[in-house]
Amino acid sequence: MLHVRRVLETHFRRAYSGWFGPVDDLGAIVDAIRKEGFRHPCAPLLPQLDACNAATRERHHGEDARFGSRTGVDPDELDGIVRDALVLIGAVKS
Repeated sequence: MLHVRRVLETHFRRAYSGWFGPVDDLGAIVDAIRKEGFRHPCAPLLPQLDACNAATRERHHGEDARFGSRTGVDPDELDGIVRDALVLIGAVKS
C-alpha cells in the first residue's frame, strides 16, 4: 500500500507543483483539493483519489514486525486499488 501512495503522491506533487508542496502526503493532497473545491484542477479526480487514500491509509506504515502480519491483503482489493491509481496518474485508461 505504501508504494501505491508513493506513486500517487509523487505524480500529483510533480504534475501540480503549483498546488501541492514537495512533501505533501496523500491525505494533505486530498485535503487541499477538497478545500479549494471546483477551482482546483484536480477537483474532478477527488472521488477516486479520496477512495485510494481511504483504501491505503490503514496499511501504509506497515505492521509491527514483532507480531508478523495479522491480516493479509485481499488480492482482489489490491488489484482494484492499483488499477485506480494507474488511472489517476494517466498510466492506463479507465
